[in-house]
Amino acid sequence: MADVLQDAAVLAYASVTEILDRIWTAADVSVPLVKILRDGDETKVDKRAITWSKVTASSIVLVREEATGRRYRLRTVKVTLGNCDDAACKVIPIDGKARPGAEVYLLHERQALFIEQLHDRLAELEQALHAAPKLLEDVRHLLFLTGVLIDTQRCQGKEQAAALRAFEQAKGYHDAARRMLIAGKTAVAAERIHAAMRRIAIAAAQIAQSCAAGQQSIVPAKLAVTPEDETDLGEEN
Repeated sequence: MADVLQDAAVLAYASVTEILDRIWTAADVSVPLVKILRDGDETKVDKRAITWSKVTASSIVLVREEATGRRYRLRTVKVTLGNCDDAACKVIPIDGKARPGAEVYLLHERQALFIEQLHDRLAELEQALHAAPKLLEDVRHLLFLTGVLIDTQRCQGKEQAAALRAFEQAKGYHDAARRMLIAGKTAVAAERIHAAMRRIAIAAAQIAQSCAAGQQSIVPAKLAVTPEDETDLGEEN
């Protein structure tokens, strides 16, 4: 999972769905699951997916299922054990459903509490992933406008080259801002990042607008970034 979140290109350009797919694939390797099986008229599960819970004073399995508003949710299901062999046990759910085909976590290495905390953290990450594009939506519109203006007939020569440099620089800041927001900045920090990014995008759009109007100058315009905005968009913060 850390490899996915440390991949700058993935965080900057991949879709939210693609990032989540890669994170959950990595999570499933680290914390594996198995499926509940049907054995005739009975239900059977890998012995490693069964543990004793002091909270419920019973044997349990930890079921993972699809959820609304987040990728997955967890359910703790109390079970009564039937006959066991070396690999699996027959189980009867006491509290809650555990149908054949349902995914359950292997609990012989990872405790249920660890898995619950992992799911909570990934749910927070999923929320941040969905929020980041929305927060920067107006910035992306400005960058799109900048690109359109640069491509107009009257935007030529050194002014066009300067506008392209400003556009690429602003886009680089946008990619950094998206990575920072996905990393889970506080609400106050997120608003500063958005405000700084919006000022930079407006400045780039103004350079492109002047170029599209055919305005020329001895010294082509440069994208002005204040030290404060540079600090807010510094990924080491």
